[in-house]
Amino acid sequence: MKIILKISLGVVFLLLINCLPANAQYPKKRMTVDFRMGINYLQMSGVETDPTGDATTETYTTGAEDKFKMGMHIGVNVNYKIIGNIQIQTGFYVSKKGYKTYEYESKLNEDGTQSIYDTWSEATGNYIQMPLNLGYELYVSKKVAFNINGGLYGAYGYGNKGRIKKNIFTTTIKPGGSSVSGESGDSYEVLTFSDSRWKRIDYGLNGSIGFIYDIYTINFNYEQGLYNVTREVGQIIKHRIYSLSLGFRF
Repeated sequence: MKIILKISLGVVFLLLINCLPANAQYPKKRMTVDFRMGINYLQMSGVETDPTGDATTETYTTGAEDKFKMGMHIGVNVNYKIIGNIQIQTGFYVSKKGYKTYEYESKLNEDGTQSIYDTWSEATGNYIQMPLNLGYELYVSKKVAFNINGGLYGAYGYGNKGRIKKNIFTTTIKPGGSSVSGESGDSYEVLTFSDSRWKRIDYGLNGSIGFIYDIYTINFNYEQGLYNVTREVGQIIKHRIYSLSLGFRF
């Protein structure tokens, strides 16, 4: 095991030695512009709830569980090299943020029937966003480069097309085993940005790893919100996003 580790470290060291001279000789623009678009995997910390009871009690719920919610983003990224390959990165994006949760609840009623509630809750909001990152770009050849960037972002929620909605699907099981299903009248939908729902301001940390081939780019990005975006008393929710971008460099 130790021999394998030593060999691996030796290979990495040799690769770094080979990359550094090459990195110095290839011509690079001081400023580049990337057009990007891609998908967001949306989450929010604080939307989950704890389970109550268990399957043997009259009332049992799994608690709200975070589920997959997808959004999109599109924008322009500007990279400016300040010292060698160390760069400042900023840009302008339009991005969709939000979450989706699922909760299962079971109740035993006085008449002997069992009521099962499947509750899906989701929220989305559209944001204009600007990052400010410090990064490093490593050129392996004239056409191939890698970069890593990290810093802060600020965002502002625009419009009122986002929605917070809850869909409750009810199943009633009778003592004989027959069941009746349907959507509950408790389902509702409201605007995301309002005096009682979300604030429009958002900010936080972000980091990305990118790959460039000729004019084509691919980037993996992570965002962690630092600001509580809800107006609801006693609740703290913050955006958390994983994203994948494809683009072109000019």
